[in-house]
Amino acid sequence: MNSSTGGEKGSAHLSYSLIPSTSIAPPTQPAYMPHPPRTSQSIESNQSIFICPYTLGTVPATQVDSVSDGLTPNPKLLAPLRFFGVEHPMLPPPGTRPSSKNPIVNPVPVTLGLFPDNYCCRKKNPPVLLVHAARNPFRPGQEDVLGLLTADTTQECPSYCPGVIHFWHKTSVSYHLSILRQLEAQGILARTGYTLAEPCAQEVRVLLPDFACSRVCWGCGIWEQLRSPDVNGTRHYGRLKRCQGCGQSYFCNIDCQRKSWHKHSLYCIAMKGYYNWDPDRGKRGAAPNIP
Repeated sequence: MNSSTGGEKGSAHLSYSLIPSTSIAPPTQPAYMPHPPRTSQSIESNQSIFICPYTLGTVPATQVDSVSDGLTPNPKLLAPLRFFGVEHPMLPPPGTRPSSKNPIVNPVPVTLGLFPDNYCCRKKNPPVLLVHAARNPFRPGQEDVLGLLTADTTQECPSYCPGVIHFWHKTSVSYHLSILRQLEAQGILARTGYTLAEPCAQEVRVLLPDFACSRVCWGCGIWEQLRSPDVNGTRHYGRLKRCQGCGQSYFCNIDCQRKSWHKHSLYCIAMKGYYNWDPDRGKRGAAPNIP
């Protein structure tokens, strides 16, 4: 999930010209742009987190990757992900040492994940998930997602407004409500007061900026997560790159985009229109782009 810049600098300003047909060959130089800047959000420096995925007794100095913008010798820090811990009632209690018998224990280090709306029908109730902060060494082939928070309903969120993520949080069973309370206490979500009877759900607002949430590669299915510790015990993570054509899909690199182009091309134009995506919108702000 490293963000590379070598062959992509020259294509970052390009836009797509797509026809939604599998018979159209993929572009020879797919265009990417990084996560858009947020003028109201300051970019945090390298920081430590207070949860330790799968290692007890230490606090890893987690550092985001940085890349050069080609103009200055000092590289820019990538937008920081937000990691936090949750306790799941069906997992071993805090203090239990992870093992092959108990690969996941409380508290579970996670990040909030946003899934792309490929079919252009979930803008007002997007899929929001809890994604593991890192791959579990005891379950290398595990699913990266701890659980889906969004309720399965076509009912639109009454508080929807562009630029703010609202969704119906599942509350049909007790541990769904427990997770919601934990996320509220940590400043991740906030209830708006609207409720659904069927399915049982409550409308919530995501308090994090969207760049602090993990994204999934549309090509290979890998989420933005912490990597394994390096020789110094430091855990790093990179950021995926955003499709400039639709602004809703993300990819590890150009190779991932090319391999999935026969599928993504069917949805790219539709998502651009559905979400009113303007690839130059982020470039008009005062803040520089976040690479």
